[in-house]
Order: sequence, then C-alpha cells, then structure tokens
Amino acid sequence: MEIIPWLLDTNPAPLWPASIVGWLSWVVFLGLLLWLVWSWRHYQALWDQRAWTIFAALAILTPLASLVLGFRLPAGAALPPPGVPQDPRGPALMLLSSLPWLLAGGILGPLGAAVLGGFSGIFRFIWDTRNVFSPLELALLGALFSAAVRQRYRTGMFRLLREPLVAVSALALLYAPLYIIDSSLAASGTLEARLDYAITSAQYPLLAVAGELLIAGLFAQVLAVTFPAAWGRRLPLQPVRR
Repeated sequence: MEIIPWLLDTNPAPLWPASIVGWLSWVVFLGLLLWLVWSWRHYQALWDQRAWTIFAALAILTPLASLVLGFRLPAGAALPPPGVPQDPRGPALMLLSSLPWLLAGGILGPLGAAVLGGFSGIFRFIWDTRNVFSPLELALLGALFSAAVRQRYRTGMFRLLREPLVAVSALALLYAPLYIIDSSLAASGTLEARLDYAITSAQYPLLAVAGELLIAGLFAQVLAVTFPAAWGRRLPLQPVRR
C-alpha cells in the first residue's frame, strides 16, 4: 500500500463497454437511477438560496476530495480486463472521496447526493476505476444514502437506517454485488471470462469503497448529531407505508 498525494499523475485510460449489451445495461441503470430519484422527491429539502450555496460548496469540494490524498491498495489476485494487455492495478482509497455526496444526501436530499455522487464518479472513472459504470454506481449510492437517512418511518429498522454509520455500512454490503455485475458488463469477452475478471478483481475495490464510505460516514454521523435540524432529524415521523 502506497500513499497517493493525488490521482492526476495517473494517465487516463477509460475502458468502454465492448458490446451493445454493456451499453444497454448502462442506459437501463441510468433510467433506474432517475426513476429512484424522482420516486424519492419527497425526501428533498427545500432548495432555497442556502441549499444552493451548500450545493455549490460541495460541488467545488468534490474534485479535491475525489483526486487528492489517499492510498493505493494492492491488486491482489485481480486479472487484467479480458482482451486488454495491461497489468492489473490496485484501486485507490481516497480518504475524503465520499464526503461531499454523503453530506449532500443528509442535508439536501437524493437529487443533490446523486448529482454529486455522479460528479465524483466521473473523476474516479477517468483517473482510477476506468469503469464507465462508476458515475452511476456512486450516484445510486448517494441517492440510497439520502433516502435512508432522511426517511422518517417509526420502526426500529428504519430508525437505525437514519444513522449515517448504519446507512453506509449497508451501502458497503450492497456495493459488492453491484460491483461484480457492473464490472462484468463493462468488460469484453465471454460471459465466463467477464465474471472471472469481476470476481477476482473485487476484493480490494470493495475494501476501498467501504473505507471511503466509513470515513465519510463518521463525519456525517457527527454532523447529524451536532446539527440535527440541518440533517432533517426534526421532521415529523411517518407511519410505515403499506
């Protein structure tokens, strides 16, 4: 493991889906993301001047958080992408990468979290993951986190999900199948080769995302406890929908 001052010294080498199935899957993923954000519009905060100011500040912070200060994890047993003559490279764990979109999720709602998550994912796609699904993955995680921490249902499970550290732990678990599916869709070759590549390369990318989520979740937990009104914790509770 080595320290990364910034990712900008890494040559951009994006890998595009090699089949129409990969591109169609990307479009379907985008459609699902847009539908979820629309379905969760009732979790949106009022976008007044204060909200726009917070969004602008987090948007400025996003490139710095995504590209500056982290660690390069080992590649482990990862295989190179099928048909690509290059050695596998370990993923980057950027310490503050998830912080802007997690804060947006708690303060602004699913739309702000999805936009900033996708914005962060673009930088990670170009300079780190090289996976075209990365912007959609982070946008989806942002929307899911916001819906979890801003929902106001009364039962014990939903109360736990309102805690940022619990929500990011659930997202870290959810990211495992998401990563394997997306990585196999983005790769070329036979189905067996693509799944083999996705599974063998999964260990350290999952650790990197989990680490980024937990670091940002700790900051978000402190903010939620210290400023509960800004985090939406004083909104009225709702009955569980049937």
